[in-house]
Amino acid sequence: SPILGMSSQGNQTTIRIRRSAQEPDVMTLPNPDRLVVDLRTDPGRPRQIAWAPGIQWREDTVQIGASQFPVVSLVVDPRVPGVDLRPIWGNPTQVVGITPLASAAQESNAIAAINAGFFNRNNQNPLGAIRRDGRWVSGPILNRGAIAWDDVGNVAIGRLQLQEVATLSTGDRISVLHLNSGYVQAGTSRYTPDWGSAYVPLIDNEVIVTVRNGQVERQQLGGTAGSQAIAIPSDGYVLVVRSDSRVAGLLAPGTRVDMTSGSSPSQFDAYPHIVGAGPLLVQNSQIVLNAASEQFSTAFIQQRAVRSAIGVRSDGTLLLTTIQNQVGGAGPSLAETAQIMQALGATDALNLDGGSSTTLLLGDRILNRPSSTVARVHNGIGIFISPE
Repeated sequence: SPILGMSSQGNQTTIRIRRSAQEPDVMTLPNPDRLVVDLRTDPGRPRQIAWAPGIQWREDTVQIGASQFPVVSLVVDPRVPGVDLRPIWGNPTQVVGITPLASAAQESNAIAAINAGFFNRNNQNPLGAIRRDGRWVSGPILNRGAIAWDDVGNVAIGRLQLQEVATLSTGDRISVLHLNSGYVQAGTSRYTPDWGSAYVPLIDNEVIVTVRNGQVERQQLGGTAGSQAIAIPSDGYVLVVRSDSRVAGLLAPGTRVDMTSGSSPSQFDAYPHIVGAGPLLVQNSQIVLNAASEQFSTAFIQQRAVRSAIGVRSDGTLLLTTIQNQVGGAGPSLAETAQIMQALGATDALNLDGGSSTTLLLGDRILNRPSSTVARVHNGIGIFISPE
């Protein structure tokens, strides 16, 4: 039986029911007065609720082949006065750390949010682009998909790279591969005060170069991963050199360093807000999924899971979407996720972090899953309402 128990206290009766794939439909009926709890095994009825000007809560069922996927979305019109979107994360003083999306939304005063980019759950470091108010908080990796937007409703979705170059007073030039990122490979990365007050080596035998006011102040060995914390100067940054003794030799104390950076494609430089995830799903109304080119693993590519995605429609509205397990089966593949976003009307769409990270929040309610099953995440996209 789906009923696990019933208890009464005063004028309140509590009914405990077995959790199902769908949220139960609850209604009252007269003659005689009664409460009906409908535990559906098929997808629930479509729902469209105008929650606030420029924000609509939608629930749909999208059929792909023989499979039916329950879909929960927020449709957001960023051109409505007072409606804004911003990247959010848990700790405003550093980029390292994970937290429930509801906590990040509360900290930033967002009234709604969806989880966004990937991260390393062990060391809680970001693995993708975060740019807010024109400032890079964490750089993109692996030419993966990203979404960019401004404050008047313009949106761009595409694959993104950030190209940083350190030009030295010696005339040498160093390509800086990553900015404030948990992604590690041989070469040079840069960590600014947005990372936090200190940098803790991510792998063994890094060379840590402290730069203040555009000049190398000192160089030291990082030792064993995690063994020490090296201060990041408020008036500079640290360059972390991994497995490249030639570059380490160029960064002697006293050397002047001039940093330049730019996005590729360059159109992304015009957008103050960017969040990266991937893979890219839809562009110009066509499915362009190529997860291998964005260097996702074979296991990730073949996985079926609940998903988060974001897309833009031809009318300029944004779809912040979560896709649940199909009734009686597993969640969508990446290819099915692209088809679902296309079916919802997205002309451009991006896959976000999924699985246990998938969270869609509206007010104090998680729309897509029981709150007890929500995992901590690194970052999200928050929706804000301000008086006109």
